[in-house]
Amino acid sequence: MTTGNPDSNSVLPNPYVGPRPFEQIESKYFFGRDEETKILSGLVVSHQLSLFYAQSGAGKSSLLRAGLLPRLTRKTRVGADENAYLYQTMHVLPIVTVGRGVPPSTVGGIKNVYAFSALLTLFPDADPNKLGGQTLVEALPLLLDDHIEAGAIWEPAQERNGRVRPPLIKPDATLLIFDQFEEIFTAHPERWREREGFFQQVTELLARFPTLHVLFTMREDYLAELTPFANLLRDDLRHRFRMERLR
Repeated sequence: MTTGNPDSNSVLPNPYVGPRPFEQIESKYFFGRDEETKILSGLVVSHQLSLFYAQSGAGKSSLLRAGLLPRLTRKTRVGADENAYLYQTMHVLPIVTVGRGVPPSTVGGIKNVYAFSALLTLFPDADPNKLGGQTLVEALPLLLDDHIEAGAIWEPAQERNGRVRPPLIKPDATLLIFDQFEEIFTAHPERWREREGFFQQVTELLARFPTLHVLFTMREDYLAELTPFANLLRDDLRHRFRMERLR
């Protein structure tokens, strides 16, 4: 007769992550937001610039990391045999914010503190003193592979354990996400004059690279502060999605 004592080696991981946001690797434990994930992914694929907002604590960051990112980067096999290849909807750059702290040695040489904050995440190994003098338009081409056409081989076929993984073709578009975007109004208040320049950089970036898409995600209570800058942005930032709290 067997007992009901569970084997300690078979204990499943706790699917509840507590108050912190879900991460992309925890997407299999992320439930209840399928419809929101579908709507948001459709928005960012269809438009170059989108806004995603909700009340504080509603789960915006979790939806981004455990819902949106896995959906956009899921690799799907197309074709068979030697003609097979892998396809994903979008290439997603590392999620950035505009409110990172500024290294003291770089303060005097920063063109735009909000763009600089994003570049620190996108180029973690770069010299901050050099990044401080660059705009988004000057720096981003290094990450966009714009010399490779969409549909061309992006990653070659690979053999693992005797099995061949088909080549991955370059997605049609690249997504850059600015999370916690309310920080443009709360961080570095002494450099508020640079906000307008940041929005102008984003607009120039999207005009320069038609396959680049940008998503701002922010708390709903800062939406009114964003309104005066909407006319500086593509389509007046009218492509938006508001997420309700789970009930």
